[in-house]
Amino acid sequence: LSLTDAMRHAALSFPFLLMSQVVALDFQCGSNCFGRVTPFCANSFRVQVAPTIESLGAQAEGALGTACTVLTLTEQVTSNTSITNGRLTASWGDDVISFTRGGEVLLATVPRGLGFTSPPPSPPTPDTCPARPNCTIHPGHDVLSCTGGSDSKFRVPNVTRSECCALCQTNEQCATFAYGTDTADPEHRHTCFMCRTFSGYIPRSDRDAGCVSRSGTQTQKFQGSVLNEGFVSTYGTFVSTPDEVIVGLGQHSKVGTTPCAGGSSCGQWKLNQKGFKWDLRISKYQIMVPFYSSSKQYGFLWNHPGDGTVVVANDSIQWSSTTQKGIDIWVTAGRDGPTAYADIMESFADATGHAPVLPDSVTGFWQSKMRYRTSDEVVDVATGFHEHNIPLSVLVIDFYTWTKFGDFMFDTTCWPNASNMTADVKTLTNARILRSTYPWMDTTSVNYKSAVSQHVLALDSHGNVAYPSGGRGVIDPFQPNASEFVWTKVKASFFDQGIENFWLDDSEPNVPIDGLHYHCGPAEYCGALWAQRWVEIFANGARESGSSSPVMLSRAGWAGFQTTGAVMWSSDIPSTFESLQIQVRAGLSSAMSGIYWWTTDVGGFTNGDVRTDEFRELLVRWYQYGALCPIFRTHGHRIPDMTPLPAVGSRFHEAGPNCTAPSGIASGAANEPWSYGSDTQVLLVKMINLRESLRGYIHDLAVNASRTGAPPMRPLFYDFPQDMKAWTVDSQFMFGPRFLVAPILEYQSRNRSVYFPTSATTTTWTHYFTNQTFAAGTTTVVEAPLDHFPLFVR
Repeated sequence: LSLTDAMRHAALSFPFLLMSQVVALDFQCGSNCFGRVTPFCANSFRVQVAPTIESLGAQAEGALGTACTVLTLTEQVTSNTSITNGRLTASWGDDVISFTRGGEVLLATVPRGLGFTSPPPSPPTPDTCPARPNCTIHPGHDVLSCTGGSDSKFRVPNVTRSECCALCQTNEQCATFAYGTDTADPEHRHTCFMCRTFSGYIPRSDRDAGCVSRSGTQTQKFQGSVLNEGFVSTYGTFVSTPDEVIVGLGQHSKVGTTPCAGGSSCGQWKLNQKGFKWDLRISKYQIMVPFYSSSKQYGFLWNHPGDGTVVVANDSIQWSSTTQKGIDIWVTAGRDGPTAYADIMESFADATGHAPVLPDSVTGFWQSKMRYRTSDEVVDVATGFHEHNIPLSVLVIDFYTWTKFGDFMFDTTCWPNASNMTADVKTLTNARILRSTYPWMDTTSVNYKSAVSQHVLALDSHGNVAYPSGGRGVIDPFQPNASEFVWTKVKASFFDQGIENFWLDDSEPNVPIDGLHYHCGPAEYCGALWAQRWVEIFANGARESGSSSPVMLSRAGWAGFQTTGAVMWSSDIPSTFESLQIQVRAGLSSAMSGIYWWTTDVGGFTNGDVRTDEFRELLVRWYQYGALCPIFRTHGHRIPDMTPLPAVGSRFHEAGPNCTAPSGIASGAANEPWSYGSDTQVLLVKMINLRESLRGYIHDLAVNASRTGAPPMRPLFYDFPQDMKAWTVDSQFMFGPRFLVAPILEYQSRNRSVYFPTSATTTTWTHYFTNQTFAAGTTTVVEAPLDHFPLFVR
């Protein structure tokens, strides 16, 4: 981006700038380059650059929207090449944009560091079978849902699309097919995948001489969505230094290669993002939020909710987006002092929206497992909490309680009376029920035809209903009528029966999104906002239906997610100490990305064997960590599985005769605090009671998070920015301003090294359990027997 012309344009426009009140500064940065600098909330700027005037304000909505009133300030223009907003000044010249505070450069582009590349090619036209021109081939990924598993799937490599169609057309065993064109998978790029039976979603009678359109006869064309028109690839490269620390950029909870530089198999093995490369696309274990805070005391948002990458190198921070209409960034600065990062997070909340106050009723312990099979089991669990006198805030009901994906109702054979169940749980424990709901739509669902006719399903690149989830459609929450379509059904089946809180699983939405189109445009353009829009359907619907404080649990979010009031958790992580270590850093990164209310599956989700000593110790240590997390929720698929229930004669496709899920999953081993034996129960309940004793304190944290954007869980440097040692510690954290938490993260460890941060007002720390005192600014090995852990108060 050359700004030589920008200076000339600004100078020519200077009479406008001399007005006493200025809203924004527009400039031209070349023959096909237009820019705008806007003071956006106090001490902050929004910079937008686009190849045309029309596209300058037409970027994807992103996180900023109108959450913060654009300030109209006096005396903000200091010259024809700079503009000041409070403590931050934006300047341009010599092909560089820079942001300074009191003359100190906080952030600057490299020369010509912002720009565009050529637009991506238009989507391909549909291929047709030579003999059946009305039958569309849907190129893309492997067919993953052939009934009978891999034995019912067969493939032919090195063929053309037309040959693939002909093969299926003449092969009596082929019920449906896909042609592999995914360039990221060269091995399958020219492979024909065929299924003998396609999961029952497209019956054999729907075949047209073997050539199947996966949308069958139901077709949904684009309805007012933005097509691949006017898009460009964008890039932004900013100067960094090796000693700069970058914290934020969302949650990366995968347990993978350590150390690693990023990618789908990478876990966040350190808090400082230097050396990582991340995809901007949201996926199951990588909830990318393109916002970070720097040790130079500024905050930065790449306001593009679509595909791309960020590379955090030693000497630069390199952003790129593949499908956008321009560049949109936001920069803020904290004060040079102890409140620097509180300032940044407050400005971020001002710009993207403040969170509602988390209701007190959910700040205690959440009980969950994979999976309760019947309403009777849920009431039995509530009875157990009542009889053992264990406090309970939320009782969670996991998946496959329904008839079909998209029906939005209970399987009444296994869940016959939701209102009675809800009332019983309330009477026994005063706990809320939170029920799992998925965004998918089976073609055999009672709601499928109306979903198609009302245009609430996502589309493929040809304008037909897409089936990215094993032959299922996925709701498009961007459609204006999607909220009414979904909520009317959810309200009748659940809300009116006393269930006001929902677990919105797979809210990435955990499907291949290449070629997927929403009402807002291609998923590559605006798909990162999917989770927010999906959560809003439930949160807004519940509020409008009379709930004063509904709470949703989501597996994904993006910048501005805090405005929904929802909780996010770190997905299906393994039950290992290595995973626990990763979660500490993932949670801190989430917090510094604006996701305040965050949790894990306490104990991990997969392969937690209740019969082993190591898992029981892991569970105790994870409870100790979880009790000081923003949300304290246990969950997991414990092994061995429980014995199947007696047959109850379910008539539904999804639930078997024993209220089992597909593939025969009945239920993991018991996961209630009393199910691990009396010795372990004592240690777990001790942490639940600790959490209970802190709920007044947590209320204050919730109010402050809503008012100022302060995350309850935060890295040490948030409260001690001038303590240089605090920047190097990422296995400890602060829980609010008072508590220093140093969880035990290794098997059979009975002590650990603890650093005690220091400030002008903090000279000593007191051990919560032993009352021993420690001097601030020192590192000490602290004892940690299994019945407690290093927790300190200042």
